Amino acid sequence: MDISMQPPNLMSKTHKELFDIIVGLYSRQLHDEALQGAELLLKQYPLYANTQNILSAIYSELGEFCRAWEHCKKGLILSPDAKENYNTTASILAKKNQLNAAVLFHNRALTLSPNYKQSLYNLGTILQSLGKFDQAITCYKSALKLDSNYQLARYFLGLALSEQGDHQKSALIFENLDFKDSKTRLVEELYFTASQQRFISEYKKLLQLGVSNSIIGALGCHAQVKFKQNLPNTFCNDPFRFIRHYKFVQSGKEQANLVTEVRRYLALPSTELRNQPLVSNGWQTAGNLFLGTEPFVIDIKKRILTAVSEYRNIFGKSNEGFIKNWPNNFHLKGWIIGMTTGGFLDAHIHKDSWISGSVYLSVPNKNNNNDGNLVLSIDGGDYPKEGEKFPETVIEVRTGDICIFPSSLFHYTTPIHTSEERLVLAFDIKIE
Repeated sequence: MDISMQPPNLMSKTHKELFDIIVGLYSRQLHDEALQGAELLLKQYPLYANTQNILSAIYSELGEFCRAWEHCKKGLILSPDAKENYNTTASILAKKNQLNAAVLFHNRALTLSPNYKQSLYNLGTILQSLGKFDQAITCYKSALKLDSNYQLARYFLGLALSEQGDHQKSALIFENLDFKDSKTRLVEELYFTASQQRFISEYKKLLQLGVSNSIIGALGCHAQVKFKQNLPNTFCNDPFRFIRHYKFVQSGKEQANLVTEVRRYLALPSTELRNQPLVSNGWQTAGNLFLGTEPFVIDIKKRILTAVSEYRNIFGKSNEGFIKNWPNNFHLKGWIIGMTTGGFLDAHIHKDSWISGSVYLSVPNKNNNNDGNLVLSIDGGDYPKEGEKFPETVIEVRTGDICIFPSSLFHYTTPIHTSEERLVLAFDIKIE
Protein backbone atom coordinates (compact mmCIF):
# COMPACT_ATOMS: atom_id res chain seq x y z
CA MET A 1 0.00 0.00 0.00
CA ASP A 2 1.32 3.47 -0.88
CA ILE A 3 0.15 5.86 1.83
CA SER A 4 0.96 8.88 -0.31
CA MET A 5 -1.69 7.72 -2.81
CA GLN A 6 -4.43 7.61 -0.19
CA PRO A 7 -4.18 10.69 2.07
CA PRO A 8 -7.92 11.48 2.22
CA ASN A 9 -8.81 8.00 3.48
CA LEU A 10 -5.98 7.92 5.98
CA MET A 11 -6.66 11.41 7.27
CA SER A 12 -10.18 10.34 8.16
CA LYS A 13 -9.08 7.37 10.24
CA THR A 14 -8.70 7.30 14.01
CA HIS A 15 -5.30 7.12 15.67
CA LYS A 16 -5.62 3.38 16.31
CA GLU A 17 -6.76 2.59 12.76
CA LEU A 18 -3.91 4.55 11.20
CA PHE A 19 -1.38 3.15 13.68
CA ASP A 20 -2.45 -0.42 12.87
CA ILE A 21 -2.04 0.25 9.13
CA ILE A 22 1.49 1.56 9.73
CA VAL A 23 2.41 -1.43 11.89
CA GLY A 24 1.15 -3.70 9.11
CA LEU A 25 3.32 -1.93 6.55
CA TYR A 26 6.31 -2.10 8.88
CA SER A 27 5.81 -5.81 9.55
CA ARG A 28 5.79 -6.42 5.77
CA GLN A 29 9.07 -4.48 5.56
CA LEU A 30 7.47 -1.70 3.50
CA HIS A 31 9.50 0.83 5.44
CA ASP A 32 9.22 3.82 3.08
CA GLU A 33 5.42 3.52 2.98
CA ALA A 34 5.32 3.02 6.76
CA LEU A 35 7.41 6.15 7.22
CA GLN A 36 5.00 8.24 5.16
CA GLY A 37 2.10 7.05 7.28
CA ALA A 38 4.00 7.58 10.54
CA GLU A 39 4.87 11.16 9.62
CA LEU A 40 1.18 11.79 8.89
CA LEU A 41 0.33 10.19 12.22
CA LEU A 42 2.85 12.45 13.99
CA LYS A 43 1.22 15.58 12.53
CA GLN A 44 -2.23 14.47 13.67
CA TYR A 45 -1.22 13.01 17.05
CA PRO A 46 2.13 14.53 18.14
CA LEU A 47 1.77 13.59 21.81
CA TYR A 48 1.14 9.87 21.41
CA ALA A 49 4.11 7.82 22.62
CA ASN A 50 3.44 4.94 20.25
CA THR A 51 3.76 7.36 17.33
CA GLN A 52 7.30 8.14 18.46
CA ASN A 53 7.92 4.43 19.03
CA ILE A 54 6.94 3.33 15.54
CA LEU A 55 8.92 6.20 13.99
CA SER A 56 12.03 5.14 15.91
CA ALA A 57 11.56 1.54 14.77
CA ILE A 58 11.15 2.60 11.11
CA TYR A 59 14.16 4.91 11.14
CA SER A 60 16.21 2.16 12.76
CA GLU A 61 15.35 -0.24 9.92
CA LEU A 62 16.29 2.47 7.42
CA GLY A 63 19.69 2.83 9.10
CA GLU A 64 19.01 6.40 10.31
CA PHE A 65 19.98 5.75 13.92
CA CYS A 66 20.28 9.39 15.01
CA ARG A 67 16.68 10.09 14.01
CA ALA A 68 15.59 6.79 15.54
CA TRP A 69 17.27 7.72 18.80
CA GLU A 70 15.59 11.15 18.90
CA HIS A 71 12.13 9.58 18.56
CA CYS A 72 13.02 6.99 21.22
CA LYS A 73 13.85 9.71 23.72
CA LYS A 74 10.60 11.57 22.97
CA GLY A 75 8.60 8.38 23.37
CA LEU A 76 10.17 7.62 26.74
CA ILE A 77 9.40 11.15 27.95
CA LEU A 78 5.77 10.92 26.79
CA SER A 79 5.24 7.46 28.26
CA PRO A 80 7.97 6.39 30.73
CA ASP A 81 6.07 3.23 31.69
CA ALA A 82 5.47 1.83 28.19
CA LYS A 83 7.36 -1.43 27.78
CA GLU A 84 7.31 -1.10 23.97
CA ASN A 85 9.39 2.10 24.12
CA TYR A 86 12.10 0.38 26.16
CA ASN A 87 12.13 -2.60 23.79
CA THR A 88 12.50 -0.35 20.74
CA THR A 89 15.17 1.76 22.44
CA ALA A 90 17.10 -1.40 23.34
CA SER A 91 16.92 -2.62 19.74
CA ILE A 92 18.33 0.66 18.44
CA LEU A 93 21.11 0.66 21.02
CA ALA A 94 21.99 -2.89 19.94
CA LYS A 95 22.24 -1.78 16.32
CA LYS A 96 24.58 1.01 17.46
CA ASN A 97 26.80 -1.66 19.14
CA GLN A 98 25.82 -0.42 22.62
CA LEU A 99 24.89 -3.93 23.72
CA ASN A 100 25.28 -3.56 27.48
CA ALA A 101 23.09 -0.47 27.45
CA ALA A 102 20.54 -2.42 25.37
CA VAL A 103 20.49 -5.13 28.05
CA LEU A 104 19.58 -2.50 30.64
CA PHE A 105 16.65 -1.21 28.58
CA HIS A 106 15.33 -4.73 27.98
CA ASN A 107 15.58 -5.40 31.70
CA ARG A 108 13.57 -2.23 32.32
CA ALA A 109 10.89 -3.41 29.87
CA LEU A 110 10.77 -6.77 31.65
CA THR A 111 10.53 -5.08 35.04
CA LEU A 112 7.44 -3.27 33.76
CA SER A 113 6.08 -6.44 32.11
CA PRO A 114 7.82 -9.73 33.06
CA ASN A 115 5.80 -11.64 30.44
CA TYR A 116 6.78 -9.39 27.53
CA LYS A 117 7.93 -12.06 25.08
CA GLN A 118 9.45 -9.68 22.52
CA SER A 119 11.90 -8.28 25.06
CA LEU A 120 12.67 -11.77 26.37
CA TYR A 121 13.58 -12.89 22.85
CA ASN A 122 15.49 -9.71 21.96
CA LEU A 123 17.39 -9.82 25.23
CA GLY A 124 18.32 -13.42 24.48
CA THR A 125 19.81 -12.50 21.09
CA ILE A 126 21.91 -9.75 22.64
CA LEU A 127 23.17 -12.01 25.43
CA GLN A 128 23.98 -14.66 22.82
CA SER A 129 25.95 -12.14 20.75
CA LEU A 130 27.86 -11.27 23.94
CA GLY A 131 28.72 -14.96 24.37
CA LYS A 132 26.45 -15.39 27.43
CA PHE A 133 24.76 -18.55 26.20
CA ASP A 134 23.29 -19.79 29.51
CA GLN A 135 21.48 -16.49 30.08
CA ALA A 136 20.32 -16.40 26.45
CA ILE A 137 18.89 -19.90 26.72
CA THR A 138 16.94 -18.88 29.84
CA CYS A 139 15.42 -15.95 27.94
CA TYR A 140 14.38 -18.08 24.96
CA LYS A 141 12.81 -20.72 27.19
CA SER A 142 10.89 -18.04 29.08
CA ALA A 143 9.58 -16.59 25.81
CA LEU A 144 8.52 -20.06 24.64
CA LYS A 145 6.62 -20.69 27.88
CA LEU A 146 4.55 -17.64 27.00
CA ASP A 147 4.15 -18.63 23.34
CA SER A 148 5.07 -22.15 22.30
CA ASN A 149 4.72 -21.13 18.62
CA TYR A 150 7.32 -18.36 18.87
CA GLN A 151 9.53 -19.57 16.00
CA LEU A 152 12.30 -16.98 16.37
CA ALA A 153 12.82 -17.89 20.03
CA ARG A 154 12.80 -21.62 19.23
CA TYR A 155 15.26 -21.18 16.35
CA PHE A 156 17.74 -19.18 18.40
CA LEU A 157 17.38 -21.61 21.30
CA GLY A 158 18.52 -24.32 18.90
CA LEU A 159 21.50 -22.23 17.84
CA ALA A 160 22.51 -21.51 21.44
CA LEU A 161 22.27 -25.17 22.43
CA SER A 162 24.42 -26.11 19.44
CA GLU A 163 27.01 -23.51 20.43
CA GLN A 164 27.18 -25.19 23.83
CA GLY A 165 27.68 -28.61 22.24
CA ASP A 166 24.25 -29.99 23.16
CA HIS A 167 23.64 -31.46 19.70
CA GLN A 168 20.91 -33.89 20.76
CA LYS A 169 18.64 -31.14 22.10
CA SER A 170 19.50 -28.83 19.25
CA ALA A 171 18.65 -31.53 16.68
CA LEU A 172 15.30 -32.15 18.35
CA ILE A 173 14.44 -28.45 18.08
CA PHE A 174 15.41 -28.12 14.42
CA GLU A 175 13.68 -31.39 13.51
CA ASN A 176 10.38 -29.89 14.61
CA LEU A 177 10.93 -26.48 13.06
CA ASP A 178 10.52 -25.19 9.52
CA PHE A 179 11.98 -21.72 9.77
CA LYS A 180 14.89 -19.88 8.14
CA ASP A 181 17.72 -22.42 7.59
CA SER A 182 16.47 -24.84 10.25
CA LYS A 183 16.67 -27.83 7.87
CA THR A 184 20.35 -27.11 7.21
CA ARG A 185 20.95 -26.73 10.94
CA LEU A 186 19.25 -30.08 11.53
CA VAL A 187 21.55 -31.84 9.05
CA GLU A 188 24.58 -30.34 10.80
CA GLU A 189 23.34 -31.61 14.17
CA LEU A 190 22.72 -35.05 12.64
CA TYR A 191 26.40 -35.15 11.67
CA PHE A 192 27.09 -35.40 15.41
CA THR A 193 24.17 -37.52 16.53
CA ALA A 194 22.87 -39.76 13.71
CA SER A 195 24.13 -42.70 11.69
CA GLN A 196 26.18 -42.18 8.54
CA GLN A 197 23.28 -43.47 6.45
CA ARG A 198 20.75 -41.04 7.89
CA PHE A 199 23.11 -38.06 7.72
CA ILE A 200 23.94 -38.67 4.05
CA SER A 201 20.28 -39.22 3.21
CA GLU A 202 19.19 -35.93 4.83
CA TYR A 203 22.20 -34.10 3.37
CA LYS A 204 21.33 -35.20 -0.17
CA LYS A 205 17.68 -34.20 0.33
CA LEU A 206 18.80 -30.64 1.00
CA LEU A 207 20.96 -30.64 -2.12
CA GLN A 208 18.03 -31.87 -4.20
CA LEU A 209 16.10 -28.84 -2.96
CA GLY A 210 18.92 -26.61 -4.21
CA VAL A 211 20.08 -25.54 -0.76
CA SER A 212 23.49 -23.86 -0.92
CA ASN A 213 25.19 -22.26 2.07
CA SER A 214 28.44 -22.34 4.02
CA ILE A 215 27.24 -25.11 6.36
CA ILE A 216 26.50 -27.36 3.37
CA GLY A 217 29.95 -26.50 2.02
CA ALA A 218 31.68 -27.39 5.28
CA LEU A 219 29.70 -30.59 5.86
CA GLY A 220 30.19 -31.87 2.32
CA CYS A 221 33.97 -31.41 2.37
CA HIS A 222 34.38 -32.83 5.88
CA ALA A 223 32.09 -35.83 5.36
CA GLN A 224 33.90 -36.81 2.15
CA VAL A 225 37.07 -37.38 4.15
CA LYS A 226 35.38 -38.88 7.18
CA PHE A 227 33.25 -41.37 5.21
CA LYS A 228 35.78 -41.90 2.38
CA GLN A 229 33.23 -41.30 -0.37
CA ASN A 230 32.52 -38.57 -2.90
CA LEU A 231 29.66 -36.29 -1.95
CA PRO A 232 28.11 -33.55 -4.08
CA ASN A 233 28.50 -30.04 -2.73
CA THR A 234 26.25 -27.17 -3.82
CA PHE A 235 28.41 -24.51 -2.13
CA CYS A 236 32.09 -25.21 -2.81
CA ASN A 237 33.76 -28.53 -3.66
CA ASP A 238 37.34 -27.24 -3.54
CA PRO A 239 37.50 -24.22 -1.23
CA PHE A 240 41.32 -24.09 -1.20
CA ARG A 241 41.22 -22.89 -4.82
CA PHE A 242 39.30 -19.79 -3.73
CA ILE A 243 41.70 -18.29 -1.20
CA ARG A 244 43.00 -14.80 -1.99
CA HIS A 245 45.92 -13.41 0.05
CA TYR A 246 47.70 -10.18 -0.88
CA LYS A 247 48.95 -6.82 0.38
CA PHE A 248 45.91 -4.64 1.11
CA VAL A 249 47.49 -1.55 2.71
CA GLN A 250 50.50 -0.57 0.63
CA SER A 251 51.90 2.47 2.42
CA GLY A 252 53.59 2.24 5.81
CA LYS A 253 52.23 5.69 6.69
CA GLU A 254 48.71 4.67 5.72
CA GLN A 255 49.07 1.53 7.83
CA ALA A 256 50.27 3.50 10.87
CA ASN A 257 47.38 5.97 10.52
CA LEU A 258 44.87 3.14 10.28
CA VAL A 259 46.19 1.46 13.43
CA THR A 260 46.11 4.81 15.25
CA GLU A 261 42.45 5.29 14.30
CA VAL A 262 41.59 1.73 15.34
CA ARG A 263 43.26 2.17 18.74
CA ARG A 264 41.40 5.46 19.21
CA TYR A 265 38.15 3.65 18.42
CA LEU A 266 38.99 0.85 20.86
CA ALA A 267 39.61 3.41 23.62
CA LEU A 268 36.12 4.93 23.27
CA PRO A 269 33.77 4.22 26.21
CA SER A 270 31.10 3.20 23.68
CA THR A 271 33.27 0.41 22.21
CA GLU A 272 32.23 -2.83 23.88
CA LEU A 273 33.87 -6.25 24.04
CA ARG A 274 32.13 -9.63 24.00
CA ASN A 275 32.90 -12.94 25.61
CA GLN A 276 34.46 -15.01 22.81
CA PRO A 277 35.34 -18.59 23.87
CA LEU A 278 37.21 -19.12 20.59
CA VAL A 279 39.84 -16.52 21.52
CA SER A 280 42.57 -17.38 24.04
CA ASN A 281 44.67 -14.61 25.59
CA GLY A 282 42.77 -12.00 23.64
CA TRP A 283 39.52 -10.15 23.11
CA GLN A 284 36.91 -9.33 20.45
CA THR A 285 34.72 -6.28 19.91
CA ALA A 286 30.96 -6.74 20.15
CA GLY A 287 28.39 -5.98 17.47
CA ASN A 288 29.11 -4.84 13.93
CA LEU A 289 32.00 -2.42 13.45
CA PHE A 290 30.57 -1.29 10.12
CA LEU A 291 27.50 0.25 11.74
CA GLY A 292 29.85 2.94 13.02
CA THR A 293 30.17 6.37 11.42
CA GLU A 294 33.85 7.01 12.17
CA PRO A 295 35.74 8.12 9.02
CA PHE A 296 38.18 5.20 9.16
CA VAL A 297 35.24 2.75 9.42
CA ILE A 298 33.52 4.24 6.36
CA ASP A 299 36.78 4.17 4.39
CA ILE A 300 37.82 0.61 5.28
CA LYS A 301 34.28 -0.65 4.65
CA LYS A 302 34.35 0.82 1.14
CA ARG A 303 37.75 -0.72 0.45
CA ILE A 304 36.74 -4.17 1.69
CA LEU A 305 33.57 -4.13 -0.43
CA THR A 306 35.77 -3.26 -3.43
CA ALA A 307 38.07 -6.19 -2.56
CA VAL A 308 35.07 -8.53 -2.33
CA SER A 309 33.81 -7.31 -5.71
CA GLU A 310 37.25 -7.97 -7.21
CA TYR A 311 37.22 -11.43 -5.62
CA ARG A 312 33.93 -12.23 -7.28
CA ASN A 313 35.16 -11.00 -10.65
CA ILE A 314 38.38 -13.03 -10.48
CA PHE A 315 36.47 -16.25 -9.86
CA GLY A 316 33.41 -15.23 -11.88
CA LYS A 317 33.71 -18.05 -14.44
CA SER A 318 33.72 -20.78 -11.80
CA ASN A 319 30.85 -23.27 -11.63
CA GLU A 320 31.08 -23.55 -7.86
CA GLY A 321 27.76 -22.86 -6.18
CA PHE A 322 28.91 -19.98 -4.02
CA ILE A 323 30.02 -18.09 -7.15
CA LYS A 324 27.08 -19.03 -9.40
CA ASN A 325 24.57 -18.29 -6.64
CA TRP A 326 26.23 -15.13 -5.38
CA PRO A 327 23.60 -13.30 -3.27
CA ASN A 328 21.99 -10.17 -4.67
CA ASN A 329 21.38 -8.69 -1.24
CA PHE A 330 24.06 -8.81 1.43
CA HIS A 331 25.73 -6.64 4.02
CA LEU A 332 29.18 -6.43 5.56
CA LYS A 333 29.78 -7.28 9.20
CA GLY A 334 33.09 -6.62 10.90
CA TRP A 335 34.78 -6.86 14.27
CA ILE A 336 38.27 -6.45 15.72
CA ILE A 337 40.24 -9.19 17.45
CA GLY A 338 43.29 -8.54 19.61
CA MET A 339 45.76 -11.07 21.04
CA THR A 340 48.86 -10.96 23.20
CA THR A 341 51.46 -13.49 24.34
CA GLY A 342 50.26 -17.04 23.70
CA GLY A 343 47.09 -15.81 22.05
CA PHE A 344 45.33 -17.81 19.37
CA LEU A 345 41.94 -18.35 17.73
CA ASP A 346 40.31 -21.81 17.68
CA ALA A 347 39.09 -23.38 14.43
CA HIS A 348 35.58 -22.39 13.36
CA ILE A 349 33.44 -21.38 10.39
CA HIS A 350 30.98 -18.52 9.98
CA LYS A 351 27.76 -20.42 9.45
CA ASP A 352 25.51 -17.58 8.37
CA SER A 353 27.97 -15.99 5.96
CA TRP A 354 29.02 -16.35 2.32
CA ILE A 355 32.55 -14.94 2.18
CA SER A 356 34.87 -14.35 5.14
CA GLY A 357 38.14 -12.51 5.47
CA SER A 358 40.63 -10.62 7.59
CA VAL A 359 42.64 -7.42 7.32
CA TYR A 360 45.86 -7.71 9.33
CA LEU A 361 46.21 -4.37 11.09
CA SER A 362 49.24 -5.25 13.18
CA VAL A 363 51.13 -8.56 13.14
CA PRO A 364 54.03 -8.80 15.62
CA ASN A 365 57.49 -9.83 14.54
CA LYS A 366 57.71 -13.61 14.56
CA ASN A 367 59.85 -15.50 17.06
CA ASN A 368 59.47 -18.51 14.78
CA ASN A 369 58.19 -18.94 11.23
CA ASN A 370 54.71 -20.09 12.26
CA ASP A 371 53.91 -17.43 14.87
CA GLY A 372 50.42 -15.94 14.49
CA ASN A 373 49.72 -17.40 11.08
CA LEU A 374 46.29 -18.12 9.62
CA VAL A 375 45.44 -21.77 9.00
CA LEU A 376 42.60 -22.72 6.65
CA SER A 377 41.17 -26.23 6.85
CA ILE A 378 38.14 -28.38 6.10
CA ASP A 379 38.19 -29.59 9.72
CA GLY A 380 37.48 -27.67 12.89
CA GLY A 381 35.11 -26.90 15.69
CA ASP A 382 33.94 -30.15 17.19
CA TYR A 383 33.19 -31.88 13.87
CA PRO A 384 33.81 -35.62 14.46
CA LYS A 385 37.17 -36.72 13.03
CA GLU A 386 37.28 -40.44 13.87
CA GLY A 387 41.02 -40.54 13.34
CA GLU A 388 41.05 -39.13 9.81
CA LYS A 389 43.55 -36.51 8.63
CA PHE A 390 42.07 -33.46 6.95
CA PRO A 391 43.84 -31.14 4.49
CA GLU A 392 44.77 -27.64 5.54
CA THR A 393 46.95 -24.78 4.34
CA VAL A 394 48.98 -22.23 6.28
CA ILE A 395 48.88 -18.56 5.23
CA GLU A 396 51.88 -16.54 6.40
CA VAL A 397 50.27 -13.20 7.19
CA ARG A 398 51.99 -9.89 7.69
CA THR A 399 50.91 -6.38 8.66
CA GLY A 400 48.81 -4.81 5.91
CA ASP A 401 47.69 -8.10 4.34
CA ILE A 402 44.17 -9.22 3.51
CA CYS A 403 42.93 -12.78 3.13
CA ILE A 404 39.52 -13.67 1.65
CA PHE A 405 38.01 -17.16 1.41
CA PRO A 406 34.67 -19.05 1.26
CA SER A 407 32.89 -19.05 4.62
CA SER A 408 32.74 -22.86 4.49
CA LEU A 409 36.46 -23.08 5.31
CA PHE A 410 37.39 -23.59 8.94
CA HIS A 411 40.08 -21.20 10.07
CA TYR A 412 42.25 -20.74 13.12
CA THR A 413 45.48 -19.05 14.09
CA THR A 414 48.72 -20.38 15.48
CA PRO A 415 49.79 -18.93 18.87
CA ILE A 416 51.93 -15.80 19.01
CA HIS A 417 55.04 -15.80 21.22
CA THR A 418 55.65 -12.12 21.73
CA SER A 419 54.36 -9.41 24.06
CA GLU A 420 53.34 -7.24 21.09
CA GLU A 421 49.61 -7.09 20.37
CA ARG A 422 48.24 -8.72 17.21
CA LEU A 423 45.31 -6.72 15.76
CA VAL A 424 43.01 -8.08 13.06
CA LEU A 425 39.83 -6.73 11.47
CA ALA A 426 37.71 -9.76 10.60
CA PHE A 427 34.72 -9.48 8.27
CA ASP A 428 31.90 -11.46 6.68
CA ILE A 429 29.62 -11.00 3.73
CA LYS A 430 26.25 -11.90 5.25
CA ILE A 431 23.11 -12.68 3.27
CA GLU A 432 20.09 -10.46 3.93
